[in-house]
Amino acid sequence: MARSRDGAQVQAAKAAGKNSRALQGDLVERFQPPAAEETYPHPRAATVRTLIRYAMSTGWLPEAVGGTFHIPATASVTLPGFAVTELLAAPAPSGGS
Repeated sequence: MARSRDGAQVQAAKAAGKNSRALQGDLVERFQPPAAEETYPHPRAATVRTLIRYAMSTGWLPEAVGGTFHIPATASVTLPGFAVTELLAAPAPSGGS
C-alpha cells in the first residue's frame, strides 16, 4: 500500500502470484474536525477486505493473468472513514502556449 498526504492507494495482494490481475482502489479520508496534529490516515485490514469483497462481486478475477482492476470513484461501496476517489487521474493537458 502506498500512502500520500491527501489519501491512500490500496493495492491488494495478487492471488495468482506476480502475474495475476491486481486490484487498485484510491481512497481519501472523509472530512474530520481539525486535530491538533496532522494525520496520515491509512485503511485498516477490515477496509481492505471490504474493497476486495466489493471488487469480487463486480467482476474482479484475481486469478486472471495481467492488468489491473480499478475500483472507480462511482463505486457503491461504504468504507468507514474513507471515500473512493480518482487520485491517479491526471487532468487533461491544456492546449496553447
